[in-house]
Amino acid sequence: MRFAFLRDSRSENPAFWEAYGEGRAELDRIRAEGPTENLLRLLGALGSYARVLHRLDEAIDFLTEALELSRFLDKKSFEAANLIRLGTAYQYAGQAHQAEVLFKQALDLTEEPEAASYRDFAWQHLGKLLVEEGLFQEGRHCLEVALKIRIAKGDAELIHSTQSALSALRALENDPYSPY
Repeated sequence: MRFAFLRDSRSENPAFWEAYGEGRAELDRIRAEGPTENLLRLLGALGSYARVLHRLDEAIDFLTEALELSRFLDKKSFEAANLIRLGTAYQYAGQAHQAEVLFKQALDLTEEPEAASYRDFAWQHLGKLLVEEGLFQEGRHCLEVALKIRIAKGDAELIHSTQSALSALRALENDPYSPY
């Protein structure tokens, strides 16, 4: 990683810590039920909370388990979401290559109808990773594809997110102090 591009900052919000603690307390009980969608949801949530709380090893462990379970249960939409979540955790842990592999797997998977709703997320996350790696042109392409998909979806919040990423990229490209 050359620099952090539009990452979530570490949350000091007590609600995140509380939700994470409650989820951890529920984990054994829900695991006892067997491989269910409830367990899959909890693992994904715990992995996401752990990432935001910068407990990256835990995030990777939870999200790896969530990914394996989504594959076992043949839940393509959960698989795509967990590929993206796990890729983001690896990205935050400084493992850009592994993150890129996972984002590209998510892109491939989103060709399937059940997982198609995550295609724009896969493009956006891959684009942000590439920008972090100093690959501005490649990152821009990914973000522009994400924007087209999001415009077609009509989700104003997602459109704004991608437009903000493109604006931040333009600012980096125009920064005379940028090392690029």
